[in-house]
Amino acid sequence: MPDGLSSRKNMHILLLCRNYGHGGTESLILRMANWLAKTRIQTTLLIGSLDENHLDLPKCSIVVIGDELYDRLSRPRVMRSVLNQYDLSSITHIYAVNGGEMLLALHFASHSHGKVKVLAGCYFPWGYLYPKWSWVFSSRPQWERGPFKYLWRMLAVFTFDKCIPDGNKVFTVKAIRDKHEANFGRSLQESRIWFVPLDFSIFKMRERRPIRGRIVSIGRICETKAYNRYMIDVIQQLLNQGMDVHWSVYGHGELQEELKSVVKGRNLSQNIHFKGIISYQDIPLAVQDAWVFVGTGTAILEAGWCGLVCIPTIEDYPKALTYGFLHESLDSAAGIAFVHPPEKEITEMIEDVIRWTDTEYNRVCNLTRAIVSQFDSDTLMPEFMKICESAETIRFGQKEKVVLTVSKLMSRAMKWARFLSKALRA
Repeated sequence: MPDGLSSRKNMHILLLCRNYGHGGTESLILRMANWLAKTRIQTTLLIGSLDENHLDLPKCSIVVIGDELYDRLSRPRVMRSVLNQYDLSSITHIYAVNGGEMLLALHFASHSHGKVKVLAGCYFPWGYLYPKWSWVFSSRPQWERGPFKYLWRMLAVFTFDKCIPDGNKVFTVKAIRDKHEANFGRSLQESRIWFVPLDFSIFKMRERRPIRGRIVSIGRICETKAYNRYMIDVIQQLLNQGMDVHWSVYGHGELQEELKSVVKGRNLSQNIHFKGIISYQDIPLAVQDAWVFVGTGTAILEAGWCGLVCIPTIEDYPKALTYGFLHESLDSAAGIAFVHPPEKEITEMIEDVIRWTDTEYNRVCNLTRAIVSQFDSDTLMPEFMKICESAETIRFGQKEKVVLTVSKLMSRAMKWARFLSKALRA
């Protein structure tokens, strides 16, 4: 048996998720775990809790231990108990998809005396950038505000920068890696570029019957996805120009009720429709009659694969500007703001697409689908396995021990903060 296949046979990959819900992180875990299970690589998903509207669970070993126990895993006694109870002592690799899971993975690796290899994925433009102190008092999203959140994020960024070997760092696109190189002030050329794998095989395909003026967005309805706010203005502008446009919004999030009120107050309820959550495999149904997709992340790639003209938006960017269509720059799917500012107005782009001839429209649809097809799981997941095989173990020196100690203290402080908050509300 070749060395690569032999090493994979002995692999046991652990994926972590405190709350398994209905977002991009969960859909990534779902696709990865299903492919790993399909190829008979031992895989376990350790979950704190299941959200009420969670995605389908992957076809691998699932362990749900509850949020309270999950939050105490940094304690050696609790870690030992969970490893023994759920037969997790054979873990060889942990793939962390965010800061909290990465810190927890560091505890797992420490408990294994450095035998477990930790890989950390960076999927967002701001990913593991060192935060500015001004963020504590800024109007940034709630999860980034406050001194405690600032310190927690600083700890996660320091861990990613200083403790995770560069060869174990995984960035979705080069532009995000470049942004982190500038922030860290050093080269990250040893880190990997590995795009998000997509599983097109589970889609319930429908014949496309696009209608001019139909616009679709799919994603979490939150502040970081700034298009949720400015697209209301875009629709208003297009209507004022006499265009018959309708925007369907799929997803849920903290802004949903507020935006519904805004839409109702501006008498746009006939043109803007909040459709709620949609099953992953039903995305082709959501875009069946759409003329154009506006959004970011994996959803825009999936829409592109369905044969749709796609306009990428920029994460946490309040203006309705972009760099161009998806087929012109795949890096733009990550929602990152490049060094040069965006110059193309989304309103004008939508207007142009609606006026395209059928020939031009079909040409771009086919081109987009062909480009996006390269991100199929069967193409990208073998690359991930090579990253796992070449991953390094973490050498636990002084800085790693400090991170473990500080994360334990902060975890306990967070527990007491939640307890006091509940007590004061009562």
